[in-house]
Formats: sequence, structure tokens, C-alpha cells
Amino acid sequence: MASCKGHCRRIETIQTEVLVIGSGAAGLSAAVHAAIGGADVLVIDKGIIGKSGSTVSAVQTAAAGKWSEAKDSREAFCDDILTSGKGLSDPHLAETFVNHLEKIFDQLIAWGLKLDCETNGDILRTDASGHTCRRSISAGGGRTGLVMLKTLIGQANKLPNIRKMPFTACIQLHVDRQQISGALVYDLVHNRFLFIRCKALILATGGVGQLYQVTTNPAQSTADGFSLALQANVKLIDMEQVQFYPTSLVAPQHAKGFCLSFYHFSKIFNAKLDRIMQTYNPSDLENVPRDTICYAIAREIMENRCTANRGLLLDVSENADRVREWYPHEYRFLRQSGINLESAQLEVGPAAHFMMGGARINCAAMTNIEQLYTVGETAGGLHGANRLGNNALPEC
Repeated sequence: MASCKGHCRRIETIQTEVLVIGSGAAGLSAAVHAAIGGADVLVIDKGIIGKSGSTVSAVQTAAAGKWSEAKDSREAFCDDILTSGKGLSDPHLAETFVNHLEKIFDQLIAWGLKLDCETNGDILRTDASGHTCRRSISAGGGRTGLVMLKTLIGQANKLPNIRKMPFTACIQLHVDRQQISGALVYDLVHNRFLFIRCKALILATGGVGQLYQVTTNPAQSTADGFSLALQANVKLIDMEQVQFYPTSLVAPQHAKGFCLSFYHFSKIFNAKLDRIMQTYNPSDLENVPRDTICYAIAREIMENRCTANRGLLLDVSENADRVREWYPHEYRFLRQSGINLESAQLEVGPAAHFMMGGARINCAAMTNIEQLYTVGETAGGLHGANRLGNNALPEC
């Protein structure tokens, strides 16, 4: 049982009903809904509130409900999650996840989130790897994570019962008789320890990307939540299941780790100019879940059929117009980096991207410690051995 006895008597103690650690989409969403429910909420983050997590880089989000194609269904979405998870996904979590999506997105839209539309006014729906139907939507011209964060921050700022403490790192959780009772934190601005007493605590600290040499994650993704949970005797699940994004830039250096979301309608070649997926998956080629294509690319690199930068070559020249329409943010970034998709091949390789494992939770997101909840990437059990594309934001 984690404890901070001795410290707590010598340092300042503050009180809140709900303490949220982390302020990406998962943390802010939890904070806003807790505050709407009437709770006194305190959000802490070791960086800037709303700007230190991975959410800001997310391009699209999967959705179900009124945005779905006629042939789609919640059951089909669940089946895709379970298939992608290779039998490790918790079917109860998958069902809960899918059944809540329409309600949650209706709430975000009511708060001001504007979805991207086609020229005829219909919601823009696109394909994503591993999904059997078009169920990916976006906002802000492909800057969905950023727009979602702004929506949640705007809502949080309207609620007087949400307090915020940026640049505050959690050091240890305090558990009393198998129930959360607070956390020892360090205020980096004022160089002091604080003890925060709470009735409920929500871990929303993101993933583990900075444990790896090449990652798509920001500098703050240092596995804090998993360490805190483990020290508090929280049960963890599937911690060996780390998703690598298959097609992240390995060159130029300033863009290393930047994700390319459009590999499913691209062609990937090794250094000998062989289209590799004709060998690894000739039926679906590049339009496969992330883990499948990641294994293929990694194998080619290990067997030295790669470029000098230890990458492969991605060619989307035949579908550059689709990138410009469906992924305008990525298209603009590449053009600004001097890369012309209409004629250039991009050097890509795997980068640490997402932790599927984490704290074991029930369908209310509670761990085995009473009133200790875990959300977003810090929670485990939904994705199993592989997360479907664009399922990160809706999980938050």
C-alpha cells in the first residue's frame, strides 16, 4: 500500500473532492463531467494545462451513431475492436466504449466542436486501417485533437468548481484501506511539496513513448501513471503490448517521428523497390491494421532491405489528392518540409506510439483500488494487442 506518512504532517495540505492527474483529452473530459456532476475538481499537470499530452497531435477520431454508414453498426465496430485486439480486448469494455460514442460526441458538438464536412454539407467520413466501414471523422481540417482540446478547455474555463495547477508533478498516490485518499505532488514553480486530499482520483497521464529512442509522443510521455499505479498496488494488464506506428518519418531529421496516417492507400517499398505487402499480405496489401504492417516493415529493416536511415519508402503519388482532402494538416506539414507527395517517396519506419496495456479497469473506469480511476492511454484492457486507428481520441 502506497503511503506518504511523515511527509504529510510537514507539508501544506489542500483539499478537493476529485483530483485529476493529467490534462489531455481524457483528463479534461473527466474533469468537466465530474464538475458538471457537482464535484469540486482539481486538475494538475506537470506541464501546461491542456498542452502537454499527446491529444494535440491526433488527426482523426472514430465514431459511431448518426455519422455511421448504413451498413455499419455498433456490433460491427465491437467486432473490429476484438479482431484487432487478437483476443486480448475486454469485450465488456469494447461494448461500453462503442455504446457511449454517439452521446459523447453529441455533447462535444453542443459545446462547440465543429466536424469537417464535404462540399455538399455531409460529414466527411474516411477509411482507417482495421475498420471494416468508414467511421473516421475529423474537425479543424484534420487537427481533431487540437480542436477537441480547445473545446474541453473552453468548457472547463466556464466551470467555477474546476481549479487548475500546471507544472505540478505527482510523486506518490496515498491509499488507505484499499481506498484512494490523496496524492503527494511537487509544485515545480514554487519548489515545494504539497499533499492533496481527495475523495476520488483520476489518472490520465498518457503513455510511455519517451522510453523509446524514436516515438511519436511528446516529451511528457514518461510512463508516470503506470509507475504511480504500480506503487499503489493497482493491477496492471497487457503491459507488453506497445503499439508502434508503422509509418513515421525517419527523415528529414527535424520531422523524425511524425506520423503519416494515409499508409492504407499508399504503396510501401523496400530499398530494392519491392512492394513489401505483396509478400506479407497480398490480399489486403497496405490496408491492414497497424501491427500487421509494422511487423512487415520491421522485418524488412532487420533483414537490411532498408535505406541508409533504416527506413522504407512510402509512395502515395497516385492518391496525393486524397491526402490533401482527408489529411490537410499532414499535407501542409509535408509541403512546408519540402516534400512533394505528388512526386516524392517518403522514408518511413516504426516509432513507439501507444500503450495498449495499463491499469486494469471495470466499465466505470475504476481500478481495484476504491475510487481510483484510470482513463485514456493509462487504462488497459480495451485495445488488447493492437489499437484500431483513430480509437485513441474517442477512448478519452
